[in-house]
Amino acid sequence: MSARRSTRLRRKPTPVYQVEDTRTSADEADGEAEAHEALQDAEDAEDSSSDGGLEGDDEEFNPLKTKPKTPKKARTPSVKPKPEVITRDKKPLESLLVKWRDRFEIDEESATREVLNFVLQACGGTGQCVPEAEPLAQLEMGDLVNHVVEDLEKTNGDYPIASRGKGMKKFHRSFEDFWEVFVKECYENIELQPVEKLVFDADHEDIRKAAAEFVCLQYDAFGVAVSKTKDAKLKKEQLNTQAIALVEFAEEYIQNHAIPESAVEILVDAFWGLDDCRAFFLFGNAPDLSSEQQTILLRLLVASVSKLVGNNAAHPAAKKEAEVLLEEITVAYCKDIPSLFLLYQADSDKLLLLLQLIPMLTLKAEVIGHHSGPIKGLLEKLKHAAEQKENEESNGPEPASSMEELVFEDDSVASYVKEAQRFAFLTFCDARCLFVEKFQDAMPPYNAMEWTLPKVLVLLTQRHFENEMEEADEEEPEFEDDGAEDSLATGEKADAIRAWDEKQQQKAELLVALCRVSLCNPSKKQQAAVVLQHFTSSGKSSVEVVKAFGKRVKTDAPVRYLEIQMTALRQMFNVLLIWKQDLEEATRNENHTAEEVLEQDDLKEKVERCEQEMKELAKRFSQSLGVGKIASSLRLPFLRFLREGVHYSLQQPAQFEFLEAMRGYLSHLDKPSMAQLREYFMECLGALRDIPDDSEGLDPRLSSA
Repeated sequence: MSARRSTRLRRKPTPVYQVEDTRTSADEADGEAEAHEALQDAEDAEDSSSDGGLEGDDEEFNPLKTKPKTPKKARTPSVKPKPEVITRDKKPLESLLVKWRDRFEIDEESATREVLNFVLQACGGTGQCVPEAEPLAQLEMGDLVNHVVEDLEKTNGDYPIASRGKGMKKFHRSFEDFWEVFVKECYENIELQPVEKLVFDADHEDIRKAAAEFVCLQYDAFGVAVSKTKDAKLKKEQLNTQAIALVEFAEEYIQNHAIPESAVEILVDAFWGLDDCRAFFLFGNAPDLSSEQQTILLRLLVASVSKLVGNNAAHPAAKKEAEVLLEEITVAYCKDIPSLFLLYQADSDKLLLLLQLIPMLTLKAEVIGHHSGPIKGLLEKLKHAAEQKENEESNGPEPASSMEELVFEDDSVASYVKEAQRFAFLTFCDARCLFVEKFQDAMPPYNAMEWTLPKVLVLLTQRHFENEMEEADEEEPEFEDDGAEDSLATGEKADAIRAWDEKQQQKAELLVALCRVSLCNPSKKQQAAVVLQHFTSSGKSSVEVVKAFGKRVKTDAPVRYLEIQMTALRQMFNVLLIWKQDLEEATRNENHTAEEVLEQDDLKEKVERCEQEMKELAKRFSQSLGVGKIASSLRLPFLRFLREGVHYSLQQPAQFEFLEAMRGYLSHLDKPSMAQLREYFMECLGALRDIPDDSEGLDPRLSSA
C-alpha cells in the first residue's frame, strides 16, 4: 500500500493571506535601520541586565520592549512589545517555527504556553501572562484578557497591535509575517482524521456530504480538472487513480480507526454525485492490490451499483442516463465475473460480494440479445456451481467411521499391510503436491494437470492418518530403577524405548507429508488444522514439525493462519462435545454393569484430557502470535477472528465453554478493539433469551473494557 500512497498525498497549502509590501525605498532603508538598531539594543539590554531582564530563551515567543530614539546613554526600554525572536535572532522565521514545532511534538502544553504568552504580550501584557501552575485546559481566557487590560492601564500605553507610534511599523510587519509562517508550519501537523471520519456518519447526510467535499480538497487524486460540458469525461487512468485512492482511504479508516467494513456503503453515499470523485472500478486494468484492498474494492463496487439501481430519478433524462449506465456496467462485468469467480474461489467473502452484485445487473432481453455471449457464460457458471453443490450433498461419500476395518491375525501380514499403507499415504501426498489445485484454473494446456481426487482414496488416507496418530500418541515409557537388573530386563526396556522413538519418527514423517500438501494447496484449511492440533503432542520431533509449519504459514499468510487456528480449535471442541454427549447418555441410567462403569470412567478420562489439551492448544496458538499487542496490519482480521469465536460459542448453550479457549487471545487486543469486542459480545448476549442484565461471571478484561 505504501507504494501507492502518493495517490492520497495532501496538497501543499496555499497562503492564508499575502502580505503586500507597499513601502517606498526610503521606508525600506528606514526599516532596515530600525531592525539593526533594535537588534543592537536587545543585545545591549541582555548584556547589562543583572537579573536576567527578559524571561525565556531566544527560541520562545516573548516580545522585547523597544526603546524610543533618544541618545544612547539615556535610552530606556519602551512598553511597546516586539517579538523577541524577530528582533534578536538572525535566523529566519521558518527555522524558528520548525524548532518550535519540534518542541510542540515533545511537550504540547509547554509549546502552547509560548504562543499564548507571545500573543498576550503582543497585545500589551507584561511578564509571564499565562500561569505555569494551572493546566491549560482549566484556564479562563477572560481572566487572561483582564490581566492584559490591567497591564495596559498601569503603563498608560497604547494597544500595541493598533498603535501607530514610532518603531511599530516593523513590529506590525513582523507580526503578520510570523502568523503567515506559523500557519504554514502548523498546516501539516493538523490532525484531519476527525473531520475526514465524518464521511462515515450514517445519521446526517449533509454532514457526510460536506466531509466528502473536504476530503476531495485534501488529496491530489481527487478533483482532477475536467470541463463542465455535457460530454466531458476523465481519462480511464485518472478514474482508476481515484478508485485506488478511495480504496486506500477506506482501508486506512477500517484498519486504524475502528470503522466497520459495512460502512463502505455510507462512504459511497457520501461521495455519490461529487464531480471531484468519479471512481472507475475496473478489475482488468487495476494495479496490484492486496487481498484486503480487493475486498474493499468489491464492497465499493457493490455499494455503487446498489446506489445506482436504487436511485429512482424523477427527471426522465436522468432516469434514462442511469439505465444506459447500468446496461454498460452489466456488459462490462458479465465479462469479468466468471473469471473473478475462479480467481476468488477460495475466498468466501469475495464470492459473497460477487453474488450480491449479480441480481443488480440489468439482465433484460434486449441486453442479452446484444451481448448473449458473456451473459450466457455467466449463467452457465452459476448453474454448474449449483448442480455440483447439489450432487455433493445428495451423493455424499460414505463416512469414514462406517467403513469396516480389516483385522489380520498373522502379525507379519499385518506389519506388511501397515507398511504398504504408510508408503501409499506418502505417495498420495507427493502426488497432491505435483497436481496442485491451481491447475483447476490454469489455461490450456496446463489445465490437463488438474486431478479430481477420488473421494474413497481421500477417506482411506484420512483413516490411516488418524490411526497412526492415535497409536503414536502415547507417553514415553517409564521404568522403575530396581538397582540390580538382569540383561533380559535391560534389553526389554531398550526395545520399548526404541519402538516408541520409531513411532514418533514415523508420526513426524506423516506430519511433514501433510504439511507439504497443505502448503501446496492453501485452500484446504482442514488439513492444515489437523497438523496444528499436534502442537501439544508428546513427541518432540512432531512438535518441531508443527512449529515450523505454523511459522511458515504465519509468514506467508497471517490471516490464513488465524483461520486455520479457529478451524483447529473448533474441530477439537466438536470432538469434546461428542464425548460429553456420550458420557451424559451413559450416566443417564441408574443401574450399570461393571463393563458400563469402566466405559464411563474411560469417557470421563477422555473428556478431562481433551479439555486440558484444548486449553493448552489455545495457549500455544496465542503464544505463536508473538508477545504484546497484535500488529496494526492484523488488528482487523484478529478482531474478526475473536468475533467468530464469540459468535460460535453463543450459538448453542453447549458451546458456551468455547469462550474459555478465546480468553488466552485477549492479551493481544488494544483498548479500542477490546471495546468493540465487548460491544459485540453484549450484542450477541442481548439477542439470546433468559439472559440476566448484569455482567457477572464475565472475563474481567471484557468487563473493564
